Amino acid sequence: MRLNKLIGNWGEDIAKKYLIRKGYTIISCNIKLGYGELDIVARLKSLLVFVEVKTKTMNNYGLAVEMVNAKKIKNMKSTAMKYLSKYSLRCSKIRFDVITLDVDRINKTAKLCHYKDII
Repeated sequence: MRLNKLIGNWGEDIAKKYLIRKGYTIISCNIKLGYGELDIVARLKSLLVFVEVKTKTMNNYGLAVEMVNAKKIKNMKSTAMKYLSKYSLRCSKIRFDVITLDVDRINKTAKLCHYKDII
C-alpha cells in the first residue's frame, strides 16, 4: 500500500474517533459511487453529515484545507446525492463538512480542524 494511502487511512480513523467523541454515529465510510467517493457519512441526531477528510504531512505546499477546492466540493455534493438516491434516504437535514489534519512529523503532532456546513 502506498504511503499516501496509509496516511489517508490514518487520518480518516482519527476523524471517525473525533466524530464519535462529539456524539456522531458513523453510518458508512469510503463509499465509492461512480467517479466520486465519500470518506465518512455520519449522523448527528436528525442530521445526516457527509464528511471529506484531508490529511497532510508536510506544509511546504500549503495546509490540508487548501486541498479542498470548488471542484472537490462539487464532486462531494454530487456523490452525496447519488448516495441518498441509491439508499432511498430521505433526509430533511443534510450537511457537508470537512475535517483536516495537518501532521508535523518532526514534533509528532497533528492539528485537527472541523469545518462545518461548507456548502
